Amino acid sequence: MRIKKKSKPKRIKEAALKDGTAYITGLLRIPIPLAVVEELLRMKKEGSPSNFVDWQLKDWPQIYINELNSVVHLHYRGKKYLLPQVLIFNNIERKLGLSQISFKLEEKPFELRNDIRSLTENSFEKLLDYLREKREYSNEQNLRLVNIIEKQGVAVLEVQPVEYKYFVHTNLVLDAKPKDKEQTLRECLHPDGKLEDLEKSPLANHLGIDILLFTADGSLIMQKRSKKVAFRTEELCSAASGAVSLTDVPTKIILKEMPKLREAFEEIGISKTDVLTDQIFFLGITRELIRGGKPEMFFFGKTSLSEKQIKEKWEDARDKWESKKLVFFHLGRIADKNLNDTMEKHKFLSKIDEFLGKYIDKSSIPLLTSVALWVKYRMKGN
Repeated sequence: MRIKKKSKPKRIKEAALKDGTAYITGLLRIPIPLAVVEELLRMKKEGSPSNFVDWQLKDWPQIYINELNSVVHLHYRGKKYLLPQVLIFNNIERKLGLSQISFKLEEKPFELRNDIRSLTENSFEKLLDYLREKREYSNEQNLRLVNIIEKQGVAVLEVQPVEYKYFVHTNLVLDAKPKDKEQTLRECLHPDGKLEDLEKSPLANHLGIDILLFTADGSLIMQKRSKKVAFRTEELCSAASGAVSLTDVPTKIILKEMPKLREAFEEIGISKTDVLTDQIFFLGITRELIRGGKPEMFFFGKTSLSEKQIKEKWEDARDKWESKKLVFFHLGRIADKNLNDTMEKHKFLSKIDEFLGKYIDKSSIPLLTSVALWVKYRMKGN
């Protein structure tokens, strides 16, 4: 994941000067030294997002060893698997309704610290070039989660404005090796295996939303991300996801009235009336370790539409390009049926095992987190 110090033209020139006894013929039938082709392929790989944030981060349990007691668990075939998501607000236990959770918007926007700017400037510029090439960069005004305050059966989410460019400048370049620097941003910020508090974090940490959605007859709706998106291409993700924008939250608003809860479904062409707010349930808030503690709100909901109707609406969706196709997994009545006895719970968990056996290697971390939290919710008999 080290960013190369040599410029691309210089590296191609050096490759061309190597022993050119092996050649391939290009589209224009001009002989090209194989060393040049190998260098071009290597450059393409270097230009991928994995050079800036390690999306696999296989050693995350060692990196964040002091967060393991709070991470989300995924149960599969009788075993417990850890997900790189720290649960910071467990609404499965609190059982707060959407009207009991509100936002409080601070006027002061997030500012990037000068030391962070200096450390990540080169990596940020390179990633920005990549995003612009993919036509996926727009410096929108999002919201940064600062704090969660609970009192007298309600919760207040304190947020502040944050520009998307600062999210790119921090959370999305965590693992890039800065030029002439010894440590990555992740190594600088989290050397003790623990996340810093939200209000003290120098990261942009914009707030995301993820909604697990089911059809009227109990099919889980998923999107397979297209190759056109910048990150996590061809992964399975939930039916609705995105970042909370500044326009979603006036000075103060309850979660039930937040526009993003209804507008999130526009990705797959579903209108606001197809999913009633009363059919959306809040599961909790996590901080994703892959992106250094980025917070995300998780929900599940049910639409009044069938698979066929959803497919038809997706064909005309405004943001259809983001997904290659829709994928459905049919659970049937057990998706929302009360699990009153051991046999019903066993049938439900067997169905979840079937789902994971088919899709666990293709699913994004947020999708697996949604499923894990939803299963916990169902098993508790809420």
